[in-house]
Amino acid sequence: FTVNNLTFGLHIGKNNICLKNFLVELPNTAIHPADISLNFSDLKRLKEDFKTIPLKLSIIDNTVSLADFKSFIPVFDQIKEPLQLTIIADGDFSKLNLRNLKIKTDNEWLSIQTAATISNLDKTGSLSVNIQNIRQSESIREVSQNIKDAGIATDSFSAINAAFDIHTDMNFGKGRPSGTITGNIQFAEVKGYKYENIATDIKIGKDSYEGFIRLHDKNINLDISGLVARKGKDSKFDTRIVVANAGLYQLNLIKKHPNHHLGVNLTASFSGNSIDNIEGDVVISDIRFIDEQGNGVSVDHLDITARQKKDKKYITVNSDLINGYIDGVISAKTIVPELKSMLATSFPVLKPSPADSTLATKRDRRAKREDLPSRQNDFSYFFRLAENDELTRFFNLPVSIVHPITISGKMSTPRKELTLGLEAPYFMQKNKIIEKTSLAFNIDGQSKLLTLNAATQLDNKNGNILLLLNGLAVNNRLDTDIAWQFDRKADFSGKISLSSLLKKNEETNDFETEIDINPSKFVVNDTIWNVEQSKIRIAGKKIFVDNVDVNRELQFIKANGIISDSQEEKLSLHLRDIDLSYIFE
Repeated sequence: FTVNNLTFGLHIGKNNICLKNFLVELPNTAIHPADISLNFSDLKRLKEDFKTIPLKLSIIDNTVSLADFKSFIPVFDQIKEPLQLTIIADGDFSKLNLRNLKIKTDNEWLSIQTAATISNLDKTGSLSVNIQNIRQSESIREVSQNIKDAGIATDSFSAINAAFDIHTDMNFGKGRPSGTITGNIQFAEVKGYKYENIATDIKIGKDSYEGFIRLHDKNINLDISGLVARKGKDSKFDTRIVVANAGLYQLNLIKKHPNHHLGVNLTASFSGNSIDNIEGDVVISDIRFIDEQGNGVSVDHLDITARQKKDKKYITVNSDLINGYIDGVISAKTIVPELKSMLATSFPVLKPSPADSTLATKRDRRAKREDLPSRQNDFSYFFRLAENDELTRFFNLPVSIVHPITISGKMSTPRKELTLGLEAPYFMQKNKIIEKTSLAFNIDGQSKLLTLNAATQLDNKNGNILLLLNGLAVNNRLDTDIAWQFDRKADFSGKISLSSLLKKNEETNDFETEIDINPSKFVVNDTIWNVEQSKIRIAGKKIFVDNVDVNRELQFIKANGIISDSQEEKLSLHLRDIDLSYIFE
């Protein structure tokens, strides 16, 4: 921080103190207020009468460069264009009337003007500020562009362009603001669309916020109202959001469906400050994204409830599309590390490093300091996905649910158990039926075994195809069998056996996977093919293929080499007497 020049004249008399010709110059800043004169009855009573001494301050179009203050706020170094500062104020040392505060640039790409009353300056911890207006009457898009020209990333800010008038009446007792904020935003341009007619009225309490925000624009009506009380685990939220006639295409939020408009009602009433202690209801109703003819997507309701049952949590989800529950002890903050710990029972190489363990210890200590629950996850869950052709057609989803799908399982960290089950009797991919789909995933921490079993049946014009996958993992190794069976007169079937070892490279500390392809056989159109012993290694962005060999009599497919983004490395593929039409008959 550099001060190039600091000069002033100070005269102290029996009834007057006068500060004349004050000038402070930094490399690109010059502040020189008009002379300041303090008049009082007697110099000897200055201390007693100080707060009632009349004060006038006038600074007109002084030059301020934010870059001169980079020592305090480093990012200011990137803002080179100087600002013109005007301050006109009067009052005394207990109450200051800020008649005019104006900040602008020479070309007025930034021009902000306000007026305010600041009270209780003489009372520690009881400051009161009444701001009559904060006015940005011109576009602020140029603000972000000039900042961007200075080399500061402003992607989110540069998309906003606004003009507004805001009135505030605030108290800052004991460092906590309270009061009101009211105002009108003439327009706010976001992503190329100019929103108009925005009003706000917010009351700020000691630990609460209450009020409304209304947006009544030709392409959207939005009303947000409610109360938020922030009191730690005793926090409360009562909020209502109503969206009507929202043309998402016209608002430049989506690139499809120009004739559809969104409508939705949301009511939230709950207490708590985290998913671990939250209790209450969130109800989303009358969800409509339709055109004038009523074509589109409609969902009547989505209700989420959370209730405490002694030391357990019971969360339910009910809607047209999904229904289900989570029941038990839930600790959102620890669920990810606990999942990693469970996977590490079968794959010890995934155990956290000493540095990660240190961070976990610090988290535990912090939780104790903050009196947070240190409970382990121990819950079950069940969800049912309903069929919905309307949703599939409108969003052109890859699959269509034509029969309910169920997902269920449990997670118990104390017992070191994790299960996931999926049952999908029928769903469709375009005009093809996929049936008898099931998935069973299980981790048993006691035996340190991970099992994975999956099955599905694909519809095919030449006969259904049954696919099976079975996996077993322990001690960093996953043994997998992939089998298939075609329902045809000719035999199309087989099984490939793989054994994969997950390990860490001691030099790079990166994960690597070594896949042993075990000897096996499969049948293509009544012809038996042999799969010979071979190996594939995956390390970073490289795949090393070591003598993959699939053959029968005088026919074979062989692969050897490296797959990578390097032009110097290559994969050699050798085929002898291979008729692809014969294989895919």
